[in-house]
Amino acid sequence: MRFGSLFSGIGGLDLGLKMAGMECSWMVEVDKFGSQILKHHWPNAEIYGDIYTIDGKELEPVDLICGGFPCQPVSQAGKRAGTADERWLWGEFARIIRQVKPRWVVAENVTGLLSANSGRAFAEVLRDLAQIGYDAVWNVFPAGGQGGVGAPHRRERIFIIAKKITDTNDKRVKRRKRLALVQDGRDSDRIRSTLADTDREGSSAPLQRSSRSSGQQESTSKVSRESNAMADTDSTQRKRNSSTVRISEKHTDISSSSWWKSEPDVGRVAHGVPNRVDRLKALGNAVVPQVAKQIGEMIMEIESV
Repeated sequence: MRFGSLFSGIGGLDLGLKMAGMECSWMVEVDKFGSQILKHHWPNAEIYGDIYTIDGKELEPVDLICGGFPCQPVSQAGKRAGTADERWLWGEFARIIRQVKPRWVVAENVTGLLSANSGRAFAEVLRDLAQIGYDAVWNVFPAGGQGGVGAPHRRERIFIIAKKITDTNDKRVKRRKRLALVQDGRDSDRIRSTLADTDREGSSAPLQRSSRSSGQQESTSKVSRESNAMADTDSTQRKRNSSTVRISEKHTDISSSSWWKSEPDVGRVAHGVPNRVDRLKALGNAVVPQVAKQIGEMIMEIESV
């Protein structure tokens, strides 16, 4: 499968799909530092800049379009203006989907998307996908803890996975197949997908919501909102976390040995490190590749059926 990437950042989502066996055709990223990273790691992919200047009809056809559209409008750390924020760029994402018409769409954002504008921002995303002709499901995937990929932090993100509807014989548009994202209770590190028959004529519930409610999503996100780690200039927060930290009663404890070995024993502010600020910003916005890999594997498995 070949894919195109919007709001690519430094390619965390793209790397995960590559690990799943997909090939990247083109990327769109306006940030100069991010673009340099993409050009280095994807020399054969076409790199585009400002999404506002791109005509989707001129892009190479792909099987899948992915992207983590800007989270600032819906993030718990901001003013949460949602769709009224000038950085709300879902409309541009939808425009490219409409023009390119891939079989699959994978969109990613923070869990704050679920509650922004009292749920209207998320509803806009689902409405647009349905109007364009896609059947969508979604779920919240963590990087660490129960159901995660072994990272020493939760970093929960919502992934919306949509498949183009091809059967239009019925006015109600029969849904042939859709993804069912299931946590395997016997192995929390593996997330499986199954195909569900949704040829239920007149069904008023074509979408599958995450098993947790929006209120529960808010409570888990609060842990990250209240953390002082973002301003940890002298590593005090990290040192404090050297003892066992409990994220919640339902999730695995994080011990001192869990910290990534690549993490240097220095604070967030260091002298002599090239592009330190750019790197931190890029990493903060990036998708954990191992999570994206699981999404890609689900889609590849369905494509092979």
